[in-house]
Amino acid sequence: MKPKYRFVLNTVFFGLGAFLVFSLTVFAVSFIAFILRGRGAWFLPGFGWPGIKIFIISFPWILVLAVIIFLAILEILVKHFGFAYRRPLIYSVLGVVIVISVVGVYIDSTPLHTNALRSAAKSNLPIAGPLYMNYGLAPIDNIYEGVVSDITDETDFLIEAPDGKSYNIAMPTSTDVKIIKNGKIQKDDRVMIIGEKDGSNIKAFGIQKLEINEEPLFHQMQRNMRQKNENQPSSTTKNQKYDEINRNEKDNDKTNKENN
Repeated sequence: MKPKYRFVLNTVFFGLGAFLVFSLTVFAVSFIAFILRGRGAWFLPGFGWPGIKIFIISFPWILVLAVIIFLAILEILVKHFGFAYRRPLIYSVLGVVIVISVVGVYIDSTPLHTNALRSAAKSNLPIAGPLYMNYGLAPIDNIYEGVVSDITDETDFLIEAPDGKSYNIAMPTSTDVKIIKNGKIQKDDRVMIIGEKDGSNIKAFGIQKLEINEEPLFHQMQRNMRQKNENQPSSTTKNQKYDEINRNEKDNDKTNKENN
């Protein structure tokens, strides 16, 4: 018969292990949901097969693999507890997956990841910062978002991207382009475009109009960072101002001495 303290230690050990792995799994699931939403990937399936293909390619499969590994470890740890040991494996796995998914989606709806990403962008998140920067602000290939700055003709228009660059959007024919939320594209419309880029020209395969609250978070951050940098005077400008002030002070001192 095993001593009681060993039973207590085993319970504490497996309990803490299960809690740690559960927390890591929930974080990974919520982070996957966050980067898909933040990068605008949720819109891709609406573009049909081209969008679905980009969605699959851009999906964070490494994080999905990590979730699967965490789930396997968590299932092993949970099996040491009586409530799970006596139940069929499928019930235990489904229960864990449902709980983790619900908690992960809930965490994604909180400002946790948004605040963490902003801290990482300011280099104030030393450990998880690279994870947020590598996944969070990484663009999706062949996906572009911006505000319509000019309508050149019936099939072409210009957009200003969040980084301030301008692109000419070319639509070969209306039948070749899938337009979501149909309606005539007008100046100042916010749009998401799937297409092939050649320099500053983009051949569009799909266009979706976005409401203001539908702009992907990472694009918002890019736009805000650019506007902030544009509003802040550069260090060269600041130095020029300081030099001008010093010169004025010296000239005033010289004039005062001559008058005396």
